[in-house]
Amino acid sequence: MCDAAAVRLHRTVLADLECAACRAPYGADVQFETGRDAESPVHAEGDEAIDLPPSTRFEGRTDRYCIRCVERWSEDEASARFEQLADDVRHGAARVLRLTWPDDDHSARDCGVPDETRPLAADEVRELGRGRRNLARGLGHVVTQLIRGELALVLPDGTIVHPRPKDAPRIHDDPTIAAWVVAHDDAVRARLDTRGWAAPSDDATCAVVVSTDADRCVRVER
Repeated sequence: MCDAAAVRLHRTVLADLECAACRAPYGADVQFETGRDAESPVHAEGDEAIDLPPSTRFEGRTDRYCIRCVERWSEDEASARFEQLADDVRHGAARVLRLTWPDDDHSARDCGVPDETRPLAADEVRELGRGRRNLARGLGHVVTQLIRGELALVLPDGTIVHPRPKDAPRIHDDPTIAAWVVAHDDAVRARLDTRGWAAPSDDATCAVVVSTDADRCVRVER
């Protein structure tokens, strides 16, 4: 669940950009922060923003691809991630196990416990990513599919990536898991590189610069 206090306010400028994949123009929502974004205003490119200083640049972020290409990228990212996870299983770098909820252990009912007698083979893991659009993206997508399939992800030393035991550190605070995630992400990025996606190939967003001109009109630098 998202912590409402952690949500950062931003502005949006609507601009026509070029898709990094197919080079077709597409309508982009460019988000940027100015420190004066309490009402989260939306600007069309060229609009005057009277509350912003003139001739000022801001860091922004937007989608790298048009809708059609981001759908293709999402499918490729999902399949690449599960292909890599399948290879991890095949080479003993990870195990994917079915979850069980023992009737005599009510404390496990919330998330289940890994059943060591019911591992998935590499080919079964690979199938988890076929034909799926990766909306969560990154490791979040892997966890989403594990939840849907009532599955656990366990490293060779017994460290449980998912579902996290109660009172366990968060994934990125556990050095063993963090190291595995880095290696996994690097391998996924290499797979996406070979499929022709722009670097960094595991990110469908990109940094842009938004600026105001001398008349306080908002522009996206290209």
